[in-house]
Amino acid sequence: MKAAANVQGVRTSYNPAHRAIGRAVAKATGEKQQASFGLIMSYLHHFQLRNEDSTVKAESDADQRLRRLGICSRIMKHSLRHVRPVLSLDRTHLKSKWKGTLYIASVQTARNIWSSLPPISGGSPLG
Repeated sequence: MKAAANVQGVRTSYNPAHRAIGRAVAKATGEKQQASFGLIMSYLHHFQLRNEDSTVKAESDADQRLRRLGICSRIMKHSLRHVRPVLSLDRTHLKSKWKGTLYIASVQTARNIWSSLPPISGGSPLG
């Protein structure tokens, strides 16, 4: 702070300076995050074109904001036909500015019961 005060001639305490830096960083990165969220629908369209038998469900509101998303890839759908799965559903509550809950479904069989569970599908109702 002393170095900034010497260069700029402004005296401030740590908390206001920390908040100002946080707002500046949020403004700079927030625009990039909003732009990257705008690419989700395009990505889902290309994902479905390249993975013809995959299931992709997306819902948006009147403002074209993503409200709900679900994906199950083709390879997981086809592999489930040949196993007796145990389905596990997990969720986490998102505390970012977008809020919501992220759901992940996983499957394990008798052969890989002690191995890690690969996710087969995921979805997030946002908001």
